[in-house]
Amino acid sequence: QQAFERLREAIHYTHACCEVTYPKADAVATMADEQTLQPRWSVYPATKVLGRRGDKALEQIRLLQHVEEPVGEWGDLSVEQVMVYRFDDDLVWQTWRESDEQKGQWDLSDAGLLEMEGEPVVPVVHLFSARRGTVQPPPMIEVLYLNIRHYQVSADIDQNCHIAAMNRLFIFGESADNLGEITSVDEAVCIPNPEARAEWLAAKIDSFEPNNQRLEKLEQQMLQLGLGAMTSQKNVGESAEAKRLDRTQGDSQLAILAQNLQTALNQALRIHCQFIGIRPEQAPTVEVSRDFALTQLAAQMIG
Repeated sequence: QQAFERLREAIHYTHACCEVTYPKADAVATMADEQTLQPRWSVYPATKVLGRRGDKALEQIRLLQHVEEPVGEWGDLSVEQVMVYRFDDDLVWQTWRESDEQKGQWDLSDAGLLEMEGEPVVPVVHLFSARRGTVQPPPMIEVLYLNIRHYQVSADIDQNCHIAAMNRLFIFGESADNLGEITSVDEAVCIPNPEARAEWLAAKIDSFEPNNQRLEKLEQQMLQLGLGAMTSQKNVGESAEAKRLDRTQGDSQLAILAQNLQTALNQALRIHCQFIGIRPEQAPTVEVSRDFALTQLAAQMIG
């Protein structure tokens, strides 16, 4: 689940990070109590990473957090704070909260030192899908706009269909005073005027055809934009081997992202082990599959 969330956020915002935290051991009395404490992993999208320093190794990072604090017997209050990790001779963590007295002023709420097995490191690992440094607009933003427009046109058609399905009774040559009150469509209408007439009027079915054509055009545009963002246009015929090589070249981008995810997960595992007293070189490792070859299932394989 953590790997999925980190990969999703990295694709959406070009990068994401994972924070490995260790709960406070204030109430620990025995070794058994200490063994129940386990590090936790939290995923932060790029929008909650306020700033970072350090080129090769991370020296400082500021994360926007929302923590729940109990209020009374049943209530909970969401509090916004900034978590800061930085090196100041030792590895220091700090939480800052906005002052209740003066808006825009942030006060130090809590602080402490991080103790780890081996050399201490900032317990935050980044996963990059594109090293651009800033949050970029989604690559499928034009398709998103077309989806919104498709929803608007579809909602208009639904409303028109609802109105058109309700047939209306029109009476010509008589006034409402002479007819009296008509409370239901299944009541008989008596018209004293011999020249008056009553007709049911309904909308023509072909009047919805332009709207349907408009919906189909929007769907075609979404299909073209979506495929154009993921595939390249081919103007000449290709052999099966050329198609396989082209697929491999396209999948290389996914393979690079999978490799970055594997590296980030292994880094987070090393930090996790440092918190529980295991040296980083003894930490377990994970492997993310990078085989994206297209394989068709035969009937025997399905069976």
